[in-house]
Amino acid sequence: MADRYIRLQDLKDFLDIFNRQRNWTESHSEKDLTSAIAIESAELQELFLWLSPAEVKFKMYDDLEYRARVHEELADVIIYCLNFANEAGIDVASIVNKKVQKNSLKYPLGELSE
Repeated sequence: MADRYIRLQDLKDFLDIFNRQRNWTESHSEKDLTSAIAIESAELQELFLWLSPAEVKFKMYDDLEYRARVHEELADVIIYCLNFANEAGIDVASIVNKKVQKNSLKYPLGELSE
């Protein structure tokens, strides 16, 4: 699988099948999934705690073990987000598009951000 070769819905379906095969959907309530998203996000954030931007650049591109840990934590965040979208019946592409449209009005081109 690679981003350019898979549709978002196919990835959501893949995760749904994976979870159903393990009977995990029973414990995947919206409440618990939002908690899991927060916890996994904190685990991703922890990998960058106390590092300078230069240290992060170095570790991300020169430390394969560190980069692998970042990949795993980011994957956990994305997986739980997609599991939440499945459970809540949310069309991810639609909500992302709406949010970007809203942000483009709030932050139009040519304006300096404050």
